[in-house]
This record gives sequence, C-alpha cells and structure tokens, in this order.
Amino acid sequence: MIPVLDVAVVQALAADLRSTREALSVLDRFDALLSSRLQRIHDALMTQDLVQMEVALLSLHTSAAMVGAAQLHHCTAHIVEQLSGWPFSAPASRALMKDLASEAIQFTRAYRMLRSLRTLNHAPARTTAPTLLTTRKRKKPSLPPSPAPPAVPTPLRRPGTEEKRS
Repeated sequence: MIPVLDVAVVQALAADLRSTREALSVLDRFDALLSSRLQRIHDALMTQDLVQMEVALLSLHTSAAMVGAAQLHHCTAHIVEQLSGWPFSAPASRALMKDLASEAIQFTRAYRMLRSLRTLNHAPARTTAPTLLTTRKRKKPSLPPSPAPPAVPTPLRRPGTEEKRS
C-alpha cells in the first residue's frame, strides 16, 4: 500500500529546511498549484501535445515526490511510462484526468488533516494502521487497448499510377 501523503517525507523535508513552518509552506504551495498543474496536463491532452504533456507530468511527478504525495508520484510515474503509446482518445484522456484529479483530492484531504494537527511531531508515522486519508491501495491508471492493425496491409500508391486492368 502506498501512502497518499508520506509523513516521513514531510518530516525529512522539515529537517532539511530546519523548519516545520517552511516545510508546511512548501506543501501549501504544492497544494495551491495542483489545479493549475492538472490544467496544464488537460490542455496538453486536448491539443494532443505529447511534449507539453510529458513536461507537465514530470513537473508534477517531481514535486509530488518532494512533498511526499506518494500516490500522486506513483500515478504520474506510471503515466509517463506509457506516454509513447498514448492514444489521445477521449475515453483515455478522461480516465487519465479522473485518476489524476482523484489523487489530487486525496492528497489535499490528507494534507489538510496533517495541517490540522499543528505539528509534524504528532503526525502518525508511516507504519501506523492505514486509513483512507493516509494509505490506500493504488490502482494503476491504464490505457484503453489500442485498435488492432488491419489484417492485410494495403499497399501505398502514388496518384496517377493506378494499375491497368484488362
């Protein structure tokens, strides 16, 4: 099971920054930027811009790892692995955005719960019993099956070079 919000990562960030307040400020900014990051991915999907989609996904992927958004990090990693075969179909795009939005919502809920504790020292450790907001089973986003290629390839012909039939 992958935690929605890995408190150990947040605690490590606070130690690196030597300030719990600064660590929570980083998480505040990450949470505030989530909707615009998802919008960038959505826009790239709608314009079928694979390069911009990859850039937006990698940005989200990296920042999710930095703040401990473990499931969001895992989800983006899985999507980036599949990008070369992305079909850009409406159902695939909707499924991708639904998965990402769901992960973003779960992160925001878990983060707000953590924020309500007022201190990271009272936050539950990663090894405590799972709850909906800290841990859940992760279903990998999946691409719909690609359409099957034609059984018999049709030869390409240049205009004006049609075969003469007798």
